[in-house]
Amino acid sequence: MPDYEHLLTEMQDHFGLSHMSYYWVCPPPGSRSENILFTTYPKDWIEHYFERNYGESDPVLRFARQTLLPFGWDDLRSETALSRSFFEEAEDFGVGHTGLSVPVWGRFGESALFSVTAEWSKTDWEGFLDGHLADLSHAALLLHDSVMSNITAKQDGATKALSVREVEVLEWAARGKTAWETAQILGLSEKTVYFYLRRATSKLGVSSKTQAVARAAVSRVIQL
Repeated sequence: MPDYEHLLTEMQDHFGLSHMSYYWVCPPPGSRSENILFTTYPKDWIEHYFERNYGESDPVLRFARQTLLPFGWDDLRSETALSRSFFEEAEDFGVGHTGLSVPVWGRFGESALFSVTAEWSKTDWEGFLDGHLADLSHAALLLHDSVMSNITAKQDGATKALSVREVEVLEWAARGKTAWETAQILGLSEKTVYFYLRRATSKLGVSSKTQAVARAAVSRVIQL
């Protein structure tokens, strides 16, 4: 796995920002990966954040679940007293005075959040975003693609190889075909199709056909 935190540090220095963060909020269905965080935020803030279980009330995470577009933090700060308290606390820990987050929604059902912060005035911040929002959005997508590639490569090594037939039945399942329909297409019995589905599910380390399809897609064993 590359040193993503070193990469984030280089990027924030390049742009003159205070901090950058990449948080893999929701792994894809059927994935064995847990949430992943790469950040340059102060360690004290990270420890405080998780000790207080702020992931349940974080206004940034909450809003990120509702939008596909990049969004600034300034409007969120004034939403509620709890939001104001959260941002004031984060600022006290050195996170930054203002920020921007870019939600990333992947085609395998995963979601991540790329965030940047700064200590600039409102005028300077808006000027920066006018010139660099597209760059930051592109960086978020490239970073997510890199993380996904490394995660799936790691999982590929831990996944037992599927047979040709196991891959075929998963591909047809991914297209919405029932076991009976798959049997007709491949010239097999329905019982044999179920046999291959069970074997594929077991090899992929999941418990259902849906999870097996998602896991195989994430690992790029099949193409959706």
